[in-house]
Amino acid sequence: MKTFLSQIFLSTLILTNSVISFSQNITDLGRKSYSDIKSMQKTEACEITIGKALTYCVEDGSNITYIFKNNILNGIMFSTPFSSKSEAEIELKKEISAFSTKNRVSPYYMGGQALFRKEDLPYKVSYGLQDRSGTTYLVYYTFLE
Repeated sequence: MKTFLSQIFLSTLILTNSVISFSQNITDLGRKSYSDIKSMQKTEACEITIGKALTYCVEDGSNITYIFKNNILNGIMFSTPFSSKSEAEIELKKEISAFSTKNRVSPYYMGGQALFRKEDLPYKVSYGLQDRSGTTYLVYYTFLE
């Protein structure tokens, strides 16, 4: 359990590119409000759905999205762009394997997503690919059930 939590924590802790830095802890899930998360950021969101989602864009095309349920943080999603779908698929396999090995937990697959869950934790972790505007993104998502 400790390894699983630390892996989620490290993965959601920081997304950095030049001068932009975001950090949230998984303990913010289910606790922080939309306005709390918005006020914690040093930059303006590039996409906003009031009360439901805040997306922050990074210069390299990556983004981090905070997803809210009933105005409370329910998930944190990182999206990293790749120059080709095959490159993204290779990296997806590596990420799933690394997470599985480190946490000694096997994924189950649903709708093309690899899902990780430990019975004694309220969090799920998902890895998958998304195609948006001609770009394939590797998506890492930590969320409450």
